[in-house]
Amino acid sequence: MPNQLLDVILYYIDFHTPTRSQPIDFRKTIFIFLSNTGGASITELANKNHLSSIKREDYDISEFEKILSTTSYNEQ
Repeated sequence: MPNQLLDVILYYIDFHTPTRSQPIDFRKTIFIFLSNTGGASITELANKNHLSSIKREDYDISEFEKILSTTSYNEQ
């Protein structure tokens, strides 16, 4: 996600605006999903990774992106 998009969103949810002297570090941004699209498939993959003893930090994000993009177009 581009930093510029997060700058725009931050304007509406925070009480200050970032400046060049105090930039905001978006590397630890938390995303809140407002729909349950793909939730069951994402949970299934996370559970599979957990049962395989894969640490959450080591999950392959591309697998989750693939599931999310596929299910978002196929769910009704």
